[in-house]
Amino acid sequence: KPLLIKRFYLKETEKKIKELLRDKAIDLVIVETLQVAEYIRGIPNIFKVLDEHNLEFIRAGRRIKASDNWIKKIYYYIIMRRLRNYEIRVIRDFNHCLVCSDTDKKTIKKFIRSKEVSVIPNSVDTSYFYPAEKGDFSKKIIFTGTMWYEPNIDAAKYFAGEILPLLLSEEPGIEFIIVGECPSKDILALSKQKNISVTGYVKDIRPYLSEAAVFVAPVRMGSGTRLKILVAMSMGIPVVSTTIGCEGLAIINGENICIADSPNQFCKAITRLIQDKLYRNHIAWSGRRLVENQYSHEVVQMKLNLFWKNIESCIKN
Repeated sequence: KPLLIKRFYLKETEKKIKELLRDKAIDLVIVETLQVAEYIRGIPNIFKVLDEHNLEFIRAGRRIKASDNWIKKIYYYIIMRRLRNYEIRVIRDFNHCLVCSDTDKKTIKKFIRSKEVSVIPNSVDTSYFYPAEKGDFSKKIIFTGTMWYEPNIDAAKYFAGEILPLLLSEEPGIEFIIVGECPSKDILALSKQKNISVTGYVKDIRPYLSEAAVFVAPVRMGSGTRLKILVAMSMGIPVVSTTIGCEGLAIINGENICIADSPNQFCKAITRLIQDKLYRNHIAWSGRRLVENQYSHEVVQMKLNLFWKNIESCIKN
């Protein structure tokens, strides 16, 4: 087993699951994430659905490109290959696989053409994450996420180290706000810089988002889709993201999001959003409409209901 799987594996948990499956008439098992799929692999006569929040081998592979250290690149490559072999074997063992985007579905199909894969995107409560009344226009740039998670740590450090200095030369009053639980030592160290704040865990993220001029997703690794982008869009905050950051979402660059894959591109996109009110409002409200039309709870719930009806018929047959 890859290290990622061993880290989450408990013999006691496997024993308990097998007891439940032995003692109860269970027709369907839904497994959330690859990390716990090992408990269900190989168990016969049960319909098994694997919900892949991320493709872990894709996430691992992107660490290779993000690293400047050749020893680490080799190490990450070995991890990626082991994870890929394991993850594809696991997906084969399940009757059906759920993913968040067409991008992840296409990746799986490259390895297993016959596999049943369905796309159920992330969704947002659009009545809860609603555009707030704006006060005085701020120059706050916000990034959110679980701040012990490596892709988020890398994204925040990349923005603070390579993008923010360029921005400050164009717009001196800019402030970078990092919001999210369990910030690592590297993230806490960023708060020592004059124009950076690190909040740690907050009970309600909406007040922080509502004060922001721009939401950024300078993500360079990871897979799946970023719910944080959809939440920001739902609140009418214009988003600037890397291509990887907004991967799998039905976005259009310059219409409902700004895509930037270099520090200079990020700087230009954010500066334009701050200086051009009409453009900022266009991106913000187009993003809100996108979430309402494709990623609201109501829209995704209909897709999910249809999916489970199809699964029910598969089990009965």
